[in-house]
Amino acid sequence: MRNGLMGIVLILLGAVGAYNLTRSSQTDVTTVPQAQANLDAVPMVVGSWQGRELPSDPKVMRVAQALAFSNREYRHVQNRGTVRVLTMYGPSGDQGAHDPEVCYSGLGFKRLEEPVRRNYTAAETDAPVHLWNARFLRSEPQPPTELLLAWGWRDRTGWVAPSQPRLAFAGQNMIYKIYIQIDSGDTADAKSKRLDDFAKPYFQELNRTLTTPSR
Repeated sequence: MRNGLMGIVLILLGAVGAYNLTRSSQTDVTTVPQAQANLDAVPMVVGSWQGRELPSDPKVMRVAQALAFSNREYRHVQNRGTVRVLTMYGPSGDQGAHDPEVCYSGLGFKRLEEPVRRNYTAAETDAPVHLWNARFLRSEPQPPTELLLAWGWRDRTGWVAPSQPRLAFAGQNMIYKIYIQIDSGDTADAKSKRLDDFAKPYFQELNRTLTTPSR
């Protein structure tokens, strides 16, 4: 079931996106090919993490207004811990409207805590990286599944985690959004440490790729 969890989330994201289709901001489709090329160019090897592509249904992603997207799993080469990363690019209104609590509640998950905004900026010279963090729990079917989810958006300054994203991005046309999911059987502290270990080198590569034209 865990292997298909992100795929089911994509379907639920599509359902939320369908509700917002008629309310989308104007879409600058001319930027989509470059955005997809940049997402495809994110390295599969990031520090001690080896990535692989996960299946995504393009029809579901279109309904979710993710006009460019990347869905991957990264595995640590030594401890074998995994991290799943879904990055989407589309109209700011639709990307800002997607609430992970709504999507994951459709899978039987309940949020265990108020989201906390955390900083994953690797160095002072890097663009800022701020993401929301929260733990979610699904009690059934047994055994219970607890996951750590981090999410945020990329605006003109870097990766940000506003409290009201649709309002925050109202003046922008297209925007990136990211979900990072850790759901394998670790303690909450271990999940948080794995996210720390992954996020800083990953965002260094992601930011470099998104701001450098592909060749």
